[in-house]
Amino acid sequence: MKMDRLRTIFEAIGVSNVSTFIASGNVLFDSRKPPARLEAIVEKMLRAELGYEVVTMIRRVDEVSA
Repeated sequence: MKMDRLRTIFEAIGVSNVSTFIASGNVLFDSRKPPARLEAIVEKMLRAELGYEVVTMIRRVDEVSA
């Protein structure tokens, strides 16, 4: 998937300040939604877009820093 399309999907679920990290599939964004809820939303959107399951992991900044 092209990174601009991936950004568009994340913007469509209502998160802000969306950017992708190189062509890795990693997406940086801001949201007030709980990570577990976001994972479910993102997985559903990616399955619809790609036609297969994509397991996602949402991490807060402090978790990534650790």
